[in-house]
Amino acid sequence: MRCGFAAFVTAVGMWTAVALAAAPDLNSPRACLESLYAAVKAQDAGAMTACMVVSEPRRAMMNAIVELILSGRHLTEAARERFAAAGESLGRDMLTPRDSKEIDRAEVKIDGDGATLTLPEESRPLEFRRGDDGKWRLWLGDYFVPSGSIAAPDQITAQTSLLSEFAKTMRDAADEIRTGKYDSAEDARTAIEGRFHEVMIRALRTHPPASRPATRP
Repeated sequence: MRCGFAAFVTAVGMWTAVALAAAPDLNSPRACLESLYAAVKAQDAGAMTACMVVSEPRRAMMNAIVELILSGRHLTEAARERFAAAGESLGRDMLTPRDSKEIDRAEVKIDGDGATLTLPEESRPLEFRRGDDGKWRLWLGDYFVPSGSIAAPDQITAQTSLLSEFAKTMRDAADEIRTGKYDSAEDARTAIEGRFHEVMIRALRTHPPASRPATRP
């Protein structure tokens, strides 16, 4: 998920020897986003979650999103080490850190305790919420849930499980790349896409989408 979206805490125990990010600066939407990017670069799951907010029923989903982002970063690093520039795109688009100058140029609109931040060349703004502590955090909202709809608890569980499966797929692929299983970045990409497809098929079989009621003309 790029920052139009595209996960977290359970990954901390899996990755060793990583630098911790500085304490997040949450005094403005811009500062929050800069702190989030710094946390992603440092692979600091705790700092990442400190920069985000979500409704309580979706807290486990937020942790899964962090796990997904960190797994994507590990996949990118493994692919870059093995395939150089050809591996750059593997694992990307989860949450791509931006240059500080881009954040400075972003359009920020604040309305009470809510705000939007639109990065250059991005059509979809990021949403932020200011908490009772006066701090701004990135609002994940109804992630993977259509606007205006309410996800049932079993939907949230299914979505969280799906994100975790995607994260595991990327972690496994990163390990395989490092052990030399794939001869090229394209071979690795094909294998990863095939596994993502398998994960989606299993998820649809286990949690088929709810059918919509028929409508009369």
